[in-house]
Amino acid sequence: MSAETPSGLLKTKQPDLWFEDNTVGRLKKEVWEASDAQIDAWLAEYGMPSSCEWAKPGSYIQTTVRHRVEANRRKNDIVLVPVGCTENHGQHMVSAADTLYVSMICEGVRRYTAKRGAAVNLALPPLMYGGHPYHHMGMPGTVILREEVVRELMIDVMLGLWNDGFRKQIFINNHGQLWMLETAVQEFCKRYQLPGIYRVMDWHRAVREFFRTVE
Repeated sequence: MSAETPSGLLKTKQPDLWFEDNTVGRLKKEVWEASDAQIDAWLAEYGMPSSCEWAKPGSYIQTTVRHRVEANRRKNDIVLVPVGCTENHGQHMVSAADTLYVSMICEGVRRYTAKRGAAVNLALPPLMYGGHPYHHMGMPGTVILREEVVRELMIDVMLGLWNDGFRKQIFINNHGQLWMLETAVQEFCKRYQLPGIYRVMDWHRAVREFFRTVE
């Protein structure tokens, strides 16, 4: 492999790893090259590590008194929606792991933005039980929702959030059901034709460069 850095990419100390020369790529490169102490300091800004806040008053829309929901939405109408599943992850792990991970990531963003005066809104996970790929069939401890159930549930959640004034909806997924969620967004937009920004993302795809094997 050539050591020459391709055009438009940023070189790292890893010979086969580059980041795009844009805002996101430069941020990733900064994180990649950061020391453990610097990463710990960044995590502290987000209040991490921290226990899940599903039951914490004021953390999610559903656990915040109504007048405060409305006041915060006037400052920031973005809502993050963590999406997970109930899945067997082995004898050493709980089946809510996917949902817990993504919820705590979103909670960290809420804490971070709250310090800056306009906290992002959070909605409790609509999918505690998720859709699954075919090779998960029959896994004890895994609860599989039918694809049409996943799609219609997500569409109803999107409509309810839109009706409450949340015009920027970002679903953060932590499970192998991305195609179902993307289909739900497409169908929502076709069915209701409501103006807004709707996005679904797998958080781990956004940081895929950091999942690398070592000798």
